[in-house]
Amino acid sequence: MGEMFDGMSRVKKQQAVYAPLMEYIADNRIHALSIKAFTPQEWARDRKLNGF
Repeated sequence: MGEMFDGMSRVKKQQAVYAPLMEYIADNRIHALSIKAFTPQEWARDRKLNGF
């Protein structure tokens, strides 16, 4: 979660997270990754929608 994701599409958010990890993905130090990237506003909205 962070302001850096504001205005980004879901794909752009994923690319922003993947970029610094590519070395680890390429040499299999990271095998699988699940990304859930939110702005603070999206996080607050999703928490309310999911009853948290």
